[in-house]
Amino acid sequence: MAPKHSAQASELTPLVLDTPDVASGPTSACGRGDRGGLSPPRSPLRRAPAWQFWRTTSPPHRFYLLLLMSCIPFGGHFVKNGMSSLEQLMLDDPDFPITNTMYGALLSAVSVPGMFLPLLGGRLLDKSGHRSIRFFLIWICVGQAIFALGMQMKMYWLALFGRVFFGVGEGSVVVGARVFIASWFRNRELTFAMGVSVAMTNVSKMLAKATVAPIALYFGGYVQALWYGVVVCLASTVVGVMVCRYTLQLKRIVKSRVLSEEALDPGLSWLKDYAEKKRRKHRWRKMNAHAKQISCENVQDFSRMFWIITLLHVNFVNVFHLFQNVSSSYLFQRYDYSIVKAGVVSSVSHLFVVFAPFIGLAIDQFGGRMFLIIVAAILSILAYVFMIFTSVDPLVLILIFEDSRSGWVLSAPSSRSRALSVDDEDPVDNPAVLEARYLASEETVPSATARAGA
Repeated sequence: MAPKHSAQASELTPLVLDTPDVASGPTSACGRGDRGGLSPPRSPLRRAPAWQFWRTTSPPHRFYLLLLMSCIPFGGHFVKNGMSSLEQLMLDDPDFPITNTMYGALLSAVSVPGMFLPLLGGRLLDKSGHRSIRFFLIWICVGQAIFALGMQMKMYWLALFGRVFFGVGEGSVVVGARVFIASWFRNRELTFAMGVSVAMTNVSKMLAKATVAPIALYFGGYVQALWYGVVVCLASTVVGVMVCRYTLQLKRIVKSRVLSEEALDPGLSWLKDYAEKKRRKHRWRKMNAHAKQISCENVQDFSRMFWIITLLHVNFVNVFHLFQNVSSSYLFQRYDYSIVKAGVVSSVSHLFVVFAPFIGLAIDQFGGRMFLIIVAAILSILAYVFMIFTSVDPLVLILIFEDSRSGWVLSAPSSRSRALSVDDEDPVDNPAVLEARYLASEETVPSATARAGA
């Protein structure tokens, strides 16, 4: 008697029955055609209940995964922004005083490797996929631990080395998190997903500025607050490992369905669309095994819009971080705030950005990216003018300043700004791209009927 197969499937159910290869021929082909007992038919992969959102076959699992993916760079942002609340404590430390120049060097040490190494980190992510982000997460934990140890031992050179070490991995972690998000959210959902990421980023910044100073005062020194940052980085690493595990399960499901052409439950529309896209890409690669793979040489093919948005991003980031890195110390010195109050007030600047997903959803539905970028630029100019030449309440200035930053960040992700990615639009879906590739290789462009039949 043939063994019975379970009618209920889950993410742990084998999707393809392993069978030995048989010789090709009419008999074997007929056997495979009617399955001949070699590959018994299976029901579509069943979806899990909606309340079991942690299961990979649950419809809301993608949004649960989005929340986790947005928390991957949480530790890196927390450590970088917590420094502004500790600045005055570092400058006034009687046992190990540092100058403003030394403090500025500690801040810039993180950014120096970030100018170049995220390119290599992004290339590594393209090559090895989700696995390499765990390496970068552990890297930033070690870097922050070295920095905290250096300040504790009053060895400035070791602390500076720790900041550089931290900066090597921090940029790649941010890139990796965005790659994860772009893999599962596309087109008209992308800005909403990026809005969730921006919201979590600002939550980490707000918590950093509001909590590190009280912890430093409670334990009697800022070094303890630096070790607090190590703990937060470790928590981000745990989240990254969870995301990698869930992503691996999803990719296994999709890969088996791609190769076997089995059906998915209609309720899993997002996973069904992703699997169908991979099927088309798999067919296209089989038909065009000689096609050129993405490499560093493709940089020259990036669109002009990509480079314009990149330059705008560099400009806006410099403008905003110029103030955010010294915001707590600025409030402490100009408005005579206490160290704790200065940190809390500067953290309020990130409060309204928690609503970024809703703004991103509106942009996805109604557009208006360029208008929002222009408004963000005008608001940033007004914030600086009021800050320098007037006595307006600093809380109002900080809110204007941060609203302009959030408007820019949400307007940046766009289908036009995406240059090249391993998961970009399949050439079989874009006749222009497909025709260009065939003309470049001096081949005949297959007809739409032939592509559909393939």
